Amino acid sequence: LPFSVLNKPLKKKEISRLINTAFRKCGLRATVVFADQLMQSGFRLATRAGISICVDDMLVPPQKETIVGDAAKKVKEYDRQYMSGLVTAQERYNNVVDIWSATSEAVGKAMMEQLSTEPVTDRDGKETRQESFNSIYMMADSGARGSAVQIRQ
Repeated sequence: LPFSVLNKPLKKKEISRLINTAFRKCGLRATVVFADQLMQSGFRLATRAGISICVDDMLVPPQKETIVGDAAKKVKEYDRQYMSGLVTAQERYNNVVDIWSATSEAVGKAMMEQLSTEPVTDRDGKETRQESFNSIYMMADSGARGSAVQIRQ
């Protein structure tokens, strides 16, 4: 396989494509050996990386309070409409579930955006942002274990 196929970050989908390419170009036997060596390399490198999770990795987005507060106001409005007889119990229930689902999505998106980059200072003293080495973000972004949905819980 050419080096250009391997010389990039390999997330779950890219690894699947790589193994598919190996199978098409090299055959079954070579692909099985390649996949086994790739798996062993992954285990070895993951162990050497020493990735662990701590409380400091779990970042709460600053806009969470605002997002949740806005949702609570909307829910109160539906409660008021229900008490006034403007909406049925089922309509109120459906709207409240929709509001909290959208709120959960918004908080999760804000959290992943916050986790995805981190500030760094270059040689000239300028602060820029780069892709994050946050352990939680790397695990979710790789597609191997955990997802943004699980992380926001």
